[in-house]
Amino acid sequence: MNRWGTFISALDWISRVQTVIKLLLALGLGDILKLALASHIPQPWLLPFWLFSSAAILALIVWLTPKIFTSQKEQSEKQNAETGTDRQRWCESLACSDKENINQRVIAVAWEPRRVNERNSHYIEFKITFR
Repeated sequence: MNRWGTFISALDWISRVQTVIKLLLALGLGDILKLALASHIPQPWLLPFWLFSSAAILALIVWLTPKIFTSQKEQSEKQNAETGTDRQRWCESLACSDKENINQRVIAVAWEPRRVNERNSHYIEFKITFR
């Protein structure tokens, strides 16, 4: 199996573990709620109450998790966009400055011509050294 397939397989198992953790958390919180209210709820209703509270807590966890991570992702994307805009402005100003001052920044120091004679073409190549 190639590395990409191994990586995808690992992500799949991480997703399964995450689902189990959410389920165990919901069941545990439902159990705590059931114990807290055990003296107030009649015995035949404890199991349905526990199942319902666990399902409600699991639904709440599943509903809140993407909202929390989405808001963090949006904040990081906004920060990256601002940083990207600053970088873009800086690059544009640098490019304009280079364009205006190219003659002072890039100076040719030496030229070495070389004559090339091939069958059907004759030309001169130059090796130019810049400082």
